[in-house]
Amino acid sequence: SPAALAGIRANDVFVSVGGVEFDETNTPDDVAAQLRGPPGSKVGVILKHNGKQYDSILTRKPIIITAVKSYMSNNKIGVIRIKNFSGTTASTVATKLSELKKKGATAFVLDLRGNPGGLLPGGVETASLFLGDNAPIVYVVNKQGIVDSQSTFTAGVDLESPMILLVDSKTASAAEVFPAALQENGRAVVAGQQTFGK
Repeated sequence: SPAALAGIRANDVFVSVGGVEFDETNTPDDVAAQLRGPPGSKVGVILKHNGKQYDSILTRKPIIITAVKSYMSNNKIGVIRIKNFSGTTASTVATKLSELKKKGATAFVLDLRGNPGGLLPGGVETASLFLGDNAPIVYVVNKQGIVDSQSTFTAGVDLESPMILLVDSKTASAAEVFPAALQENGRAVVAGQQTFGK
């Protein structure tokens, strides 16, 4: 990836991108917006690694992310790793769920660690896979105080398999809505660390 070629490592902290400075009030989406640009263009970054500051130049290129991966553990537990939410996440998760069940999975772990979110509708649709009809998923209040609530329309594809959702401090945005909806509806157990809090 461009980051690997530039020597950027996991847990490096972005201080600035293209001259725009960041601090603890910024979100991963803020940094990503500055990192994006036309393929082949370059952007200067300043980072911190273990408290020491360094700079690097990234050459942008398209990155194809496999957003959903799955595998079967030794004890018949299906693991589905969701890296971010898009318009196709729900259908991909449904496919992976079906494949794991055919292999004998009777319980599931959905791994959302490090998932920065993505599209809110993707998180809502994915939550719908595991909830009954008319189950509340999320509500959003805008600046004018108008509430937009979203609930399921029909029952999902799996309402009973035991399920644990793994989260960490880098689980953010739509990736927080998804486990909150399942936890608050009594559908799954959430384990790990406190999420980002977006």
